[in-house]
Amino acid sequence: MAIEHNDPTQSDDDPPPPVTGAIAAAALAVDRRVVAFAHSRRNEAVDVITEIDPTTYEVVDVVVRKTLIDELGAHSPDVVVIDDSLADFDTTRLCQDIRNFVGSRVLVLAAAERIADESWTVGVIEAGADDVVPRSISASLLRTHLLALMRLAPERRRPASNVIVGDVDVNVDGYSVFIAGRLVRFPKLQFELLLALARRPNKVVSFDQLLAEVWGLEPSSMHPRRVRVAASLLRKLLGEGVRRPRLETVPRVGYRLVVPA
Repeated sequence: MAIEHNDPTQSDDDPPPPVTGAIAAAALAVDRRVVAFAHSRRNEAVDVITEIDPTTYEVVDVVVRKTLIDELGAHSPDVVVIDDSLADFDTTRLCQDIRNFVGSRVLVLAAAERIADESWTVGVIEAGADDVVPRSISASLLRTHLLALMRLAPERRRPASNVIVGDVDVNVDGYSVFIAGRLVRFPKLQFELLLALARRPNKVVSFDQLLAEVWGLEPSSMHPRRVRVAASLLRKLLGEGVRRPRLETVPRVGYRLVVPA
């Protein structure tokens, strides 16, 4: 994106939450859809986030900046809501990038006069938006539009069994990961990616397989960069250790989770 913004205030190195209640909360989260709300840093958009209803969906608040696509790739949202009400970033380009690199459904909120510009609306939809609605939309209508888009989003897969690789214990029923006995927070996407690789220890899993299994996408419909971004974050979460599995890149093919003997 052309506009630069401040770095996120939350660090991936923040301490994990207490074990008490964390597994139960994660288990509930797996069945909930994820909505990412993207907006200008000049627009806090608290009212719209409230209208989306975070008790029904897991809501991720993101600011439009150069790292936005990578952030969205980490969260793997079902729907991205773009608030264009200030018209201070290139929404058409953003829709195109989300379609090409994230694959989420896209809902654009815009001022009424913006939507009245037929060429702009057509351009946004052709670039990748699934729906364009007025920023003044009511809470009930906004939820209805979101539900409609979620029906089109791929269903999230529920893994069937626990997997242990080295000193990493993937607790599938609790949708949580323990590394060397310590609970570590994993975003949904990295959890699914880890599980897909851990179920095939020491074997190469291709980009196409990962796109189909983790993202629920046709291999030809998405750029491999999505997998590379997610894999980079997974490496950081796994860290290093004597018994720690190592994520190995197989150039132009895929990834392999190498597990210590």
